[in-house]
Amino acid sequence: MRLRVEWIALAVCASLSALVALGGNGYQQQIVFSTALFVVLAYGWNVISGLTGYLSFGQIAFFGLGAYVAVGAILVLKLPWYAAAVVAPLAAVCVAIPLGSVMLRLQGVFFTLGMFGLGRIGDIVASSVSGGAMGTSIPEVATPRESASVMIVLALGAIVFTHLLINSKLGLRFMAIRDDEPAARAAGVPTGRIKVTAFAISAALAALCGVMYVWNVGYLDPTSAFSGTTELQVVLMVLVGGIGSMWGPLFGAVLIALLGQVLWARFPLEEQVILGSITVLMAVAMPGGISAILQARGKLTRRAVWSPPPDARSIDVPTRIRTVADGDPVLVCEALVKRFGGVAAVDGVDLRIARGEVVGIIGPNGAGKSTLFDLITGFAAPSAGRVLFANVPIGRQTPDAIARRGIARTFQTSRLFATLSVWETVLLAASSVNAARGAAIAEARRILAQVGLLDVWSRLPEALPPGKQRLLEIARALALRPDVLLLDEAMAGMTADEIAQVHAALRFAVGNGCAVVAIEHVLPAIATIADRVYVLDFGTVIAEGPPQRVFSDPIVLDAYIGVGTSVLDEVAAGAR
Repeated sequence: MRLRVEWIALAVCASLSALVALGGNGYQQQIVFSTALFVVLAYGWNVISGLTGYLSFGQIAFFGLGAYVAVGAILVLKLPWYAAAVVAPLAAVCVAIPLGSVMLRLQGVFFTLGMFGLGRIGDIVASSVSGGAMGTSIPEVATPRESASVMIVLALGAIVFTHLLINSKLGLRFMAIRDDEPAARAAGVPTGRIKVTAFAISAALAALCGVMYVWNVGYLDPTSAFSGTTELQVVLMVLVGGIGSMWGPLFGAVLIALLGQVLWARFPLEEQVILGSITVLMAVAMPGGISAILQARGKLTRRAVWSPPPDARSIDVPTRIRTVADGDPVLVCEALVKRFGGVAAVDGVDLRIARGEVVGIIGPNGAGKSTLFDLITGFAAPSAGRVLFANVPIGRQTPDAIARRGIARTFQTSRLFATLSVWETVLLAASSVNAARGAAIAEARRILAQVGLLDVWSRLPEALPPGKQRLLEIARALALRPDVLLLDEAMAGMTADEIAQVHAALRFAVGNGCAVVAIEHVLPAIATIADRVYVLDFGTVIAEGPPQRVFSDPIVLDAYIGVGTSVLDEVAAGAR
């Protein structure tokens, strides 16, 4: 009912706008056109900055690019405007793909500044070509009625497209990258390709708006094509409406577009100053925008992707596909070294992990345990040595490729997605290794039921106690259906019941041939299920073998002086 009311309200507003576009005077039609134009620009900016989390102050560069490509297509190639409306977005995508591959390597303010510079470069280049600062005119110009009508249709298209995107696997990946990119990579998301896709979508929508602008006014100059005021207005619109939300760009675009008309008419010289001041005030006083206020009151809340989880009787859990033959080592580390300057965090570590066994890795703080996991999963490059998975070196593969290949991990400090529900967190990983939607849904539902989180599927991670947050991270790793599961202090902070749930899930995975390698400081949590234990100290393996023997080794006891030998004695007694 909630979505139905929203869409009915949108249909009513669109119908009223269409009446003005068809029967209003020229000034009213231009207001409808510019408002609808800003709606598309706002939704385009929201894809890269709101959904994916890369704050851009240079999308106006693609607006200008689309406008100038349209002018060239019409004047040089003699194409009609509707053909130019296809060519220009395609040209923007062709530019955005290689450009995004470079620009999106930058993080935070560096990406923002890089995009800001891109817009200024576009202005300089445009000033030296195609009429320069004097501008260029085109013969084919729409009437206000035509341009306003077409722009309303395009705005509705942008809204529907965003709705479909947010409720899709691609949109789920966008939001995961926004929340925590390393965690998204660990969940098997090919973040590089996904970010470039978001960048290209945003560029295409901006370029389409550039085409419509040219068709509406019949004239183009660098100042209007690469307008800083337009860029600022778009950013302000999304901030006011609610960045990253479904309806926020629409709210903000309508409100700020109408406000901009008033400012331009009454305060043309002060317009940018006023808009800038409003941007600062909105960022401080209402960072979530209008959408956040409504969501706090239970309105316009986002429905979880592909939810709710189906009934257990209606799902078909896919059969596990093994990638390593029985009897062969599934994971091998050979003389693995990682140096940071003159310090060797990992120094010549050799590991040999068989299918279906549970291996513990213990050692004092700073022993190199988490760094070892980073080397295995591709989050760090080894200084020497190599890692083999299924007898194939994987040292040059990306973390997401390694995750999809069959090595899943958790992190020492839980890395969960702040805006994704429990269901979406597990579904994200399941969809990385299951191409079919039904298979991903079935696997996510099975894992949540197995770890005891199905009853809280709709909650956000922050609403869970620390132990269940750890369970959720383990569930995300298990959803990848790994051959090797790396747990980095995953049972820290858990209750006895939660540890029992983890043990049950691990036994199920081991029974299906998965090897479990667990870093633990809570030694009793791993001692009771471990087949073998490795002990690291200063990056070097100092002991290896069955728990009862390792926990009684004098060398190991000496390494744990800071912890206290009584703990080790207790664990050793329990292991016996």
